[in-house]
Amino acid sequence: MLDNYVKTLNKVSAKIDGCDKEGSNLNHSEFRSLKIDETYNHNAAFLHGMFFKNISDVNSQITSSSLSYMKLAQDFGTFNDWQADFVACCLSARNGWGITAYNMQLNRYVNTVIDLHSLNVMIGLYPVIVMDCWEHSYYRDYLKDRKTYVYGMMKELNWEVIEDRFKTAEKIKKVL
Repeated sequence: MLDNYVKTLNKVSAKIDGCDKEGSNLNHSEFRSLKIDETYNHNAAFLHGMFFKNISDVNSQITSSSLSYMKLAQDFGTFNDWQADFVACCLSARNGWGITAYNMQLNRYVNTVIDLHSLNVMIGLYPVIVMDCWEHSYYRDYLKDRKTYVYGMMKELNWEVIEDRFKTAEKIKKVL
């Protein structure tokens, strides 16, 4: 699946390079359609990649002294408040994603929902935690029980990977 998104993104990018940009318009044009496909496949490829990297740690542990823990507790009130809000985002996604990200405009961490791969995408975000909430990610093991899947994946978050993302986000913050 991930390979297909990457291959499609590469095909779309090549078509954009050679397409008629003079005929672009808001009602219908090849350029407009390709740009929408580019966003969809770009987000699909990178969100899947980030998700795969930040899960599957069966020994998942976070310490209260970690940057991740401290920033989430600071920006959400408590770490438990972040968790409750993040789970709510995951349960609210319509075949999409629950994401914790650094918001460059607000200068804080936020949780958000992205439907599909390209709907409701808040600008200025740097994702630090990504949860795949498409039915294909859990149906085989959980059927339609997304809640059990989300809680299960929360227990497998790879906090080492996530910690590195928080460090990068904090560097971004200093540049702004």
